[in-house]
Amino acid sequence: MLEIIFSASLRLTARFLRQCRGSAVPTFAIALVPMVALVGAAADYSRANNVRSQMQGALDAAVLAGARDDTASWTETAKNTFSALFQPKASRPRRRASY
Repeated sequence: MLEIIFSASLRLTARFLRQCRGSAVPTFAIALVPMVALVGAAADYSRANNVRSQMQGALDAAVLAGARDDTASWTETAKNTFSALFQPKASRPRRRASY
């Protein structure tokens, strides 16, 4: 069964590659899939990098606040400072437009 599907897909691919007429639209459609994936990956990377920067800033401030605290509970001070400064934004559901 799998062999039949594989051979049929090879025949269709070979026929597709031999055809020259009107090949711009299918080629664009095939190339569109990785382009959309790359745009999505870039957006995800940008968001992750932004969260990482926010986390690093909050962590730096928390360590400095803990270092300034001369009591034995400097770790608690650092944890509280970090928790107050770093609150990642959860993705909110979009509102539905009312017509």
